[in-house]
Amino acid sequence: MSTGDMLHELQRRVIDLEARVLAAPSLRWATIASVTPLTFKLDGLDTPVEGTPSTTVSGLSLGDRVQVTLQAGRATITGRAKGTQNKVLWAGTPIYMHAEQVATLSERVSDQATGIVLVWQAYVNGAVKDYDIVYVFVPKWHVAGALNGKGVQCTLWPGNSGTAPHQKYVYVVNERILGNAINGISPRTSHVLTAVLGV
Repeated sequence: MSTGDMLHELQRRVIDLEARVLAAPSLRWATIASVTPLTFKLDGLDTPVEGTPSTTVSGLSLGDRVQVTLQAGRATITGRAKGTQNKVLWAGTPIYMHAEQVATLSERVSDQATGIVLVWQAYVNGAVKDYDIVYVFVPKWHVAGALNGKGVQCTLWPGNSGTAPHQKYVYVVNERILGNAINGISPRTSHVLTAVLGV
């Protein structure tokens, strides 16, 4: 076999191998970005993948971790991560949580694996900011007995300004979060509640 024939054969094998690799399924982890329409974000990407995937998994929720099979330009959700799943139980209009404000949850705190996380974000000049995010965990034990509906202090740091931390004060009931009048008074207006997660 001549050198030219060997190079031609090697090139043919590389092209064949490339075609087989491209045709093979690829398994990737992703997060459900929306339920209607069903979309997902592959790990490492900032935006959802275009198009609606097919799925073999029922009952998907926003934020679910899923395994996606990619093959021949098609995406199929083939599995969901086991264990504790973060679920968005509330994500309405961002609120200070003053006395008249209530975040009504889509599921009870007691139905979560371990409890809930209150998500507070900086609020500047009437706009929610994607910095100074504070996560406050409340165990489901809180609503299991005598503490149901009792107050919870959420310590917030107002960023790199050097000012002292302050607290939001909310009442956690099994089905909702209730506000307190002090949350609408500066400096407690530096943050708003933007979501409640079930964990």
